[in-house]
Amino acid sequence: MLQQFSDIVWPDAASYWIANARIPVCMLSGPHGFTPHDREDGAALLDILIVNGRIERLVPARNGSADQRPSVDLKVIG
Repeated sequence: MLQQFSDIVWPDAASYWIANARIPVCMLSGPHGFTPHDREDGAALLDILIVNGRIERLVPARNGSADQRPSVDLKVIG
């Protein structure tokens, strides 16, 4: 069953990943690292590293959230 955005339980950690986020390519300074299927609808599929409440890093999906930090997977949000 898909969750709603309001159902997300955010990690109580200094750093965590937001996995499978869709970001408009026009908002990225260098979208060249994303595969063509990520750009079909004008959005890139990314993992976002949050550190102390700030965006630390953007990486193509499934490349960042594999480390040991907690993560929230937006793929299950509908």
